[in-house]
Amino acid sequence: MKFEAEVLFDKLQNSDVTALSRAITIIESKAKKHKELANKLLSLSKKNPKQSIRIGISGMPGAGKSTFIDAFGSMLTGFGHKVAVLAVDPSSTVSSGSILGDKTRMDELAKSENAFIRPSPSSGYLGGTASKTREIISLCEAANYDIIIIETVGIGQSETEVKTMVDFFLLLILPAGGDELQGIKKGAVELADMVIINKADGDKVEIAKRTKLDYQQAIRILGQSNKFNEKVFLSSALEKIGLNEIWEEIFKYTHRNNYLELQSIERSKQDKYWIDKTFEATIIEHIFQNDYFKKELDNLKIQVINNNITLESALMKIKEFIFK
Repeated sequence: MKFEAEVLFDKLQNSDVTALSRAITIIESKAKKHKELANKLLSLSKKNPKQSIRIGISGMPGAGKSTFIDAFGSMLTGFGHKVAVLAVDPSSTVSSGSILGDKTRMDELAKSENAFIRPSPSSGYLGGTASKTREIISLCEAANYDIIIIETVGIGQSETEVKTMVDFFLLLILPAGGDELQGIKKGAVELADMVIINKADGDKVEIAKRTKLDYQQAIRILGQSNKFNEKVFLSSALEKIGLNEIWEEIFKYTHRNNYLELQSIERSKQDKYWIDKTFEATIIEHIFQNDYFKKELDNLKIQVINNNITLESALMKIKEFIFK
């Protein structure tokens, strides 16, 4: 197993796309036979860290995330960068597989030898990403991709968790009149490093400009990330408007004298968040795999439903089960 992992990792480090795809499949697999191999691959990637720029892109369904990434990523590969796109799709409730297939909407980028596009099903995982997104980022970096783009499912209750695994969080907005925040939770705007008014073309140009002014005003009120001098941009993937300006802001920030220090501090915070989250999830999973505990839970549910005990009393009993 160790030898297999090292051979696969060596191929991956030589930018072998087939090896990268195979490694990601192993990481995403729930099969017991893949766990040891997955752990070894991740250990190797941690021992051989490589720098990249990690960009999270979110927005409501229909905001044009995939089309934007297709144009933006193609521009970056044209500049000589190697771009990996992790497109997180909603999952089928039947097969748990991706149901949107964002890769099919990135035709131009998919043609580039310097691009790697991997759709991953969310599989019911909350937060807008897939459960193994962070691990896959490490594999893509090991495979020499210097820009990693994570496309989230779409704005939802906990969509902004992508913020905890990227260097820059970009929020795509559709041109809309009158409704300043367009139904998006203000938390998403507060967390975003940059707001992009997308599809600013054709007869939507003027309304896009008004929307930009609305968001500039909203950001002044709400406060926002201080990473970029410019916070709101107009963009059109179809007409290639705004893409270069957006990249220039990111480029300027990543070339600041203290950027690597700032990046290291931020990623350390992110690592702590995910370590805590993983510990909690593992503890909960272990508890719920206990047959005695599951039986007692079912019994408590029946008692609460039949009004034999209160929900508060049931919770006290659960604590007793765990800590006795």
